Amino acid sequence: MNTKELKSFAESEMGEFLGIEKESPIYKGVLKAINVFEEEKLTEDEISTVINYLNILSRGMPLSPLTITNSEWEVIDAPSGKRLYRNIRYNDVFTDEDMNNLHVNSIVYINKKGEVIKKEHKMIDFPYMPTEETILIDDEKGEEI
Repeated sequence: MNTKELKSFAESEMGEFLGIEKESPIYKGVLKAINVFEEEKLTEDEISTVINYLNILSRGMPLSPLTITNSEWEVIDAPSGKRLYRNIRYNDVFTDEDMNNLHVNSIVYINKKGEVIKKEHKMIDFPYMPTEETILIDDEKGEEI
């Protein structure tokens, strides 16, 4: 889909089907982004890559796997007295001086209303590409759906 087709499709989807007003920041923002794609003469694949990167970055996720390289870590105070390190590229990943690597809040349990029931952590190895797993729980049974 070229940028002219993309713009027409976006206007139709946002206006006719979602009912987004043409003056809304979202509507204007999408069309401005498409204009930039057109000005930069991006291919369809390049547009998809840019959108994918923006989606990942807007959620605070890294674009490439985390490593154990020193430049990716900062020392933080740990209640246990052990030296604890937090990854500066993704703040939910930690390691300690014994190389116990942990991704906190990596598994999220939600109910049908989208409310968070609980969060769990998981042990990891490096290189590591963070993911967030969401598990739907039946409120009545307390079981995964």
